[in-house]
This record gives sequence, structure tokens and C-alpha cells, in this order.
Amino acid sequence: MNPVPQNQAPELAPATELAGEPSSAASPVGKRGSTERANGALAAASDVSSAALARKPLFRTEVVRAQHAQFLGGIYLAQPLRFTVIASTAVFIAFALIAFAVWGEVTRKMRVPGVLSPVLGTLQLSSAAPGTVAERRVNEGDAVVAGQVLFVLHTGRATAEGDAAALVAAHLHQRQASLQAERSARELHARQRQQALADRIRAIEREVLQAAEESALAERRVALARASVERLLVLVKEGFVANVQVQSKQEELLDHLTRLEASRRSASALTREQQGVQAELTASAAQWQAEAAQLQRAADAVAQELAENTARKTLAVKAPQAGTVTAVHVPLGAVAQAGQTLATLVPEAPLSGDDG
Repeated sequence: MNPVPQNQAPELAPATELAGEPSSAASPVGKRGSTERANGALAAASDVSSAALARKPLFRTEVVRAQHAQFLGGIYLAQPLRFTVIASTAVFIAFALIAFAVWGEVTRKMRVPGVLSPVLGTLQLSSAAPGTVAERRVNEGDAVVAGQVLFVLHTGRATAEGDAAALVAAHLHQRQASLQAERSARELHARQRQQALADRIRAIEREVLQAAEESALAERRVALARASVERLLVLVKEGFVANVQVQSKQEELLDHLTRLEASRRSASALTREQQGVQAELTASAAQWQAEAAQLQRAADAVAQELAENTARKTLAVKAPQAGTVTAVHVPLGAVAQAGQTLATLVPEAPLSGDDG
């Protein structure tokens, strides 16, 4: 909003200038006319001054202008940096330049032709036999340890019927399966036999118990019959009983003695049979252990042949010592000749320290 301009009141000319200087030679009528004109001019000037005072604003012009410019932002006076800060900065820069000139170092770059080689040299890892790279277990830049397998080569020979190593492996697997089946069958037969012998031993034990009970009963009958015979002998001496009755009791006593001896012989026979069956059970267990050991040796031999066949079929290239693989010269599936370099190995430098 624009400030209202302050109207300046027109300056009033003196009445003498408006009316003019009266001359001494003017007539009274002329003096009267001049006075009227002067009064009219004074009235007009008074009206103009009143109108100007009526249009004068309430606030000063400077205040109105300041309020008008506030939407553009405040006015701030920028102060220059202090001389102390500028001087301190200049002194610090000067000291830094002097220190760099005295103790500073500048790296020089030079181009020198030549070949870079490790301190301990490089190792060329090669194949001892021709074959196909079946596995590549390292890449360039990998760190390896001594004995780590880096490459696995397939060195099998092809025949009219197929890969020779694969055919031998299939035959060995068949032998291994046959030995396993034979072991299972013999083990089952040995267990069944041992179970039958154990059942026979338990049956004999029951028979031995029965024979012992029969022997005890026979001994009791013999004792009763002997007592009866002795009583009859006393009665025969006194004449109360005939000799025929004594002979009959003696025959019964002999019969009981015969049965007692038979039961004792039966118990002894059962005991011997039990011991024989027990020995047969022990022998059966020992025989099975011997057969199992023999079958295990045969299986171990087949497993060894399988391992040897696998070793002949594959060739492992290992790291001779710890280091870093800097280059791999053959891709996976490539055919490598005997003595061909497969990778380059930079040995790891041994750590050295001061003793003290």
C-alpha cells in the first residue's frame, strides 16, 4: 500500500505582493479595490491551507515506508571479520608452510622397466598323469594351506565296453553286495541255531529238575520200604509174621532201589546232555564269530580294491605348502596332459620377529 503523499500547502504571497504597492498617487477608489482583492486572496489562501491540513496523514512518511518494506525481510548490517581472526589464520598458514618445507616429504613416481617376482619365488602345480579336470576347488587369489586339494582329475581309460574303472567298480560293488548278503544269511542261521540250542538247554534244565524230584521221591520210598522190612524182621523173630511177608517187603524194597538208581542215571544223563548242548552253544557262537571275521576281511578287501580303483580313476593335485593361488591355467572339464601346469602358487613368507 503506497503512503499518502503529504501535500504541501502553497505558500501565501504577501498581501503587498498580491495587491501591489499602493502608490501615493492612487485614488480612494483604487485603494478600496486593492483592499478587496487582498482580502479575497487571503481567504483563498486560508481555504487551501485548511484543505491541506485535512489531507495530512496520521503517521510520518518514514514510518509508513518502513512498514511497507517489511515483507522483503529485515535489514542487517554486515560486519567485516575481525582483524585478529584474519591475522591468526595468516600466521597458522605461514607456520604450516614452513613446517612442510622443513619436515614434509613428497613421493616421487618413476617408471622402471622390469619383472616383479615374489621373494620366495613361485610354484608351478602340474598334473602327474593325463586326465580330465573333474573338480576345480580354487580360484585366482584364494589362500590355501599345505595339503589342501586344489584339483581332481579323472584319469580313467575308455574300452569297448565302456570306462574300465567304472566296470571294475561295478564288479566290486557286486562282490560287496554278495558278501553282505552272505553275512546276513549266516548271521541269521547262527542266531536261529543258537536260539534252538538255548531252548534245548532250558528244556533239559526242566527235565533235570523233574529227575531230581523223582529221585527224591524214590529215596523216600526206599526209606519207607527199608523201615517196613526192618519191622517185619523183628516181628518174624518174635513169631508174629511169616517169612513170606518179609520176602515180599524185601522185593518191594529192591524195586524201589532199582527205580532210585534209574532216576539217578536219568538225572546224570540229562546233566551230561545239558553240558553238551551248552558246549555246542558256545562253539556255535565262536564259529559265528570266526565266520563273521572272515566275511569282514573279505569285505575290507573289496573296499580296499574299490578305494584303489577310485584312486586309479581320479588324481588329486594338492598344495605342497601354504600360499596364494595367483593364476589358474585350466578351466573345469579341460583335458590336462602329464606335466602340464594347472595353477601357479606363491608361497606364504614365514613370519619373523625380533627376539628380545
